[in-house]
Amino acid sequence: MKTSTPPWTAGSREGGRTPTWDSSYPMAPPPRQPPNGIIHAPPPPPKFAIYPQSASTSRPDSRQSNNAPKDIPPEKRRELWNERITLLSDAVKARTAQQHALADLASLQRLSDSTRSNFVSPEVQKSMAEAVEMAKAKVEEEKNRQAAVVEKLFASDFWPVRVKREGERAEENPLELDDKIDEMKMQVMALAEDVLKNERVLQEVVQWIGSRAIPTTVVDIVDPLESERGIKRRRLDGDAYMDQSSTYELPSTSSSVTLVPTPAPELPPTPVTSIEPKTEEDDRDDVSTGMRRIMTLSSRLKKLEEAVLIAQDESDNRIKEYVDAEIEEVKVKFANKKGEHYTKKMLALKEEIESCGKDINELSEELAEQIKGNVARNSEVAQLLDEVKERRSNILQLESDLEKERAELSELRAACKQTTDEIKALSAAFKLQVAKTKEMPPPMLPSLEDLAALLEPKVKESIREEVTELMVNLRQDIVQLVKDQAVPLNTTFQEKLNKLVRLPEILMFLSNNAAAANNNNGEAGGAVGSSSTSRPP
Repeated sequence: MKTSTPPWTAGSREGGRTPTWDSSYPMAPPPRQPPNGIIHAPPPPPKFAIYPQSASTSRPDSRQSNNAPKDIPPEKRRELWNERITLLSDAVKARTAQQHALADLASLQRLSDSTRSNFVSPEVQKSMAEAVEMAKAKVEEEKNRQAAVVEKLFASDFWPVRVKREGERAEENPLELDDKIDEMKMQVMALAEDVLKNERVLQEVVQWIGSRAIPTTVVDIVDPLESERGIKRRRLDGDAYMDQSSTYELPSTSSSVTLVPTPAPELPPTPVTSIEPKTEEDDRDDVSTGMRRIMTLSSRLKKLEEAVLIAQDESDNRIKEYVDAEIEEVKVKFANKKGEHYTKKMLALKEEIESCGKDINELSEELAEQIKGNVARNSEVAQLLDEVKERRSNILQLESDLEKERAELSELRAACKQTTDEIKALSAAFKLQVAKTKEMPPPMLPSLEDLAALLEPKVKESIREEVTELMVNLRQDIVQLVKDQAVPLNTTFQEKLNKLVRLPEILMFLSNNAAAANNNNGEAGGAVGSSSTSRPP
């Protein structure tokens, strides 16, 4: 079946890109609106052409194409919209099923490629191979199913591309929100890889500590009369304890305590699987799986610390018992023998025991350093656990925001539908009213005199009530204002009035003094004295 490709370059969500339009594709005319002016479905198309080329035509607006926009009734548009949404849902389900099949196949392949599969019975290996083949067939089946659904989707003229508008928030754009979710998924996957690396390191540490454990072996004491003893290799050079690529074990039977290097067991290689984009449910499963693995790792670390402490105590006790037993045997064996030769041998044995104690102390210090390293790894695991919790809370917050946006969108759609119904009802009522008004005669309007006669009593009554209330309030305000200004005005008026009342007395006094001065100049001194005594205040 020959299908056409969409007229834009497929933008991968993993890279955070949006679909880009192919400039070589011819532009198509915008779809015509329905006669009633109401768009039921689908939403308005973008400004560029959104109709793919079909196998029978080279232009989307050709008359030969059955997918060209036509005047379709609202019921038919609604059916087409439901069909397209069903196609999208089937495509998403097919893609999810294919991802689950790929995950199952990768898990079975890891199990069959592991080193443990070489030690199982042939029947189990055969069943594992059959399971892998069945998983491959399942993957191929889901792949074909997804391809069929996608071909049906490509054959339709529906391309839900949404262009970001100016002033739009980033949370309102589903493409940018998906990019953020994909980025969060990549971070969680990287965190899971780090946790797996730490787990492998811990396994290596456990194996290394287990190989360094000192078993309880019996060391033969050579009789001094025998030939001269060989040189004991107490331990290797200084680089032996620093080499982490090999482990050391003690032989069970030997005439001396010898450390023999043995190669460390190889760990199975970690398979590298391709990273497929996941859905929100897969993201939740990955987060929960990562949390369980981290909790398991934490419990393993605690058990490892306890095992290390127990092994250290047991090793110290065994070494102490071994040294005490050897000392007692030497004391019993050489209790009845005397001589300088035996005394030298005893001193040499004591020195050897002291050096062995020093080696034990060094091993204890190294074991303590390993325990400190495990504590540091515990802190790192706790930090990773906190980061996983924080990212999980962020994912839950994003999911809640998305649910709120969906609820608001559904409310807006319901409100738009209700408004559309009301507009239809009002339009029908208006048309009916217009038809009725055309049939009715023009109404008889009353004259201005009749209106004045009808309105005059009510106007006077309403004006009288309002004016009476306003006049009463104005009178109270004026009385209060006069009372407030009466006190300073009365004081000023009283002062001025007192001066006017005393003015005649002062004038009479001045005139009498002038007459007395003119008539009797000789008695000026007495007049002055009398005037000084009779001057008004």
